[in-house]
Amino acid sequence: MDTRRLLTLSGIIAGIFALAFFIFYAGVYSGTVRALRLTQDGTNETVWKSDGAIMLLVPAGQTVADTGKKRVKKQTADFLLDKQEVTNARYAAFLNAVGYEKGRELMPMSGIELAGKTKTFVSQEGKDELPVTGVSWLGAAAYCRFHAKRLPTALEHQKACSPDYVPHVFRLGRLGFTFNPLKYRDRSGYLHKAGFMRDNRLGVYDIAANAAEWTQDVYAADFGLSGAYPESALNTRTLAGGSFSAGPSCFLRRGFAVGDTPQDAGFRCAADLERWP
Repeated sequence: MDTRRLLTLSGIIAGIFALAFFIFYAGVYSGTVRALRLTQDGTNETVWKSDGAIMLLVPAGQTVADTGKKRVKKQTADFLLDKQEVTNARYAAFLNAVGYEKGRELMPMSGIELAGKTKTFVSQEGKDELPVTGVSWLGAAAYCRFHAKRLPTALEHQKACSPDYVPHVFRLGRLGFTFNPLKYRDRSGYLHKAGFMRDNRLGVYDIAANAAEWTQDVYAADFGLSGAYPESALNTRTLAGGSFSAGPSCFLRRGFAVGDTPQDAGFRCAADLERWP
C-alpha cells in the first residue's frame, strides 16, 4: 500500500472516531428524555408542603430487576421522588419535632448533635447541607412517614437510576458497577453537599453516588421475585445505589438489619401520585 492510500485510510479512520466522539458527548449534553407526564403546574416537579422538599414525577414504565443471575422486566407505576437526598438540617428538624426521647432513638451516627443542655438537635458545624448518613432504616422510614411520604421500593430506586435516565452508564460484573465520566467523576471518598453530583436526565441528584439510600424492601438477592423470604431476612431492608465509600452504582444493593447504621446510609422519600400535596 503506497503512502497516499495509507494516509487516506488513516484519515477515514480518524474521521470515524471523531464522529463517534461527537455523538457520545452530544448524547451526554443533550439531556434528551423520554416523554414525561407533567405535574399540575406544567413541569415534572412539585414542592411537598410538609418538609419543603422538591419532588419529581417518575413516569410509569418498565425497568429491569437485575438479580446478578438474571434480568427480569418489571412494571412500575407513576410515583413522586425527592429530587435530593434528605439533609442533616431537615433530619435534625424532624428529630426536634418528634421530641427528645424519640429523637435520641433515631439519631444518626454522624452529622447531627445535641446543642449543649438544651435537648435540641442541630447539624454539626458546616454540615447542614450534607446528606444525613449513618442513619438507620427505622429513622429513615419514620422521617418519611412523619411527612406523609414513604421510602421508595428497591425497584423504584433502580427505575430512577436506570440507563433510561443516566446516560452512558457502563455495567461491569455482578455488583453492576456503573461509570459515568462526566456525571459521577468524584472519587475523593468524602461526602459532598446534597446536589453535588449533576442531575440525571430525570432531574434526580446523587441517585448513583454520595449517600447510599434506604428502600422499603426486605433485602433479597432476587428482588423478592420468588415471592418468599427466609425468616432470617424479615428484619433486613435494602440499601440501594452507590456512595462516597462504595463508589458510584445504579445496581449495587446491600442488606442490613433495620436498626443498623452503615456509615454511608442515607435516604430520600417517595410518594404515590395519589398523595399529591
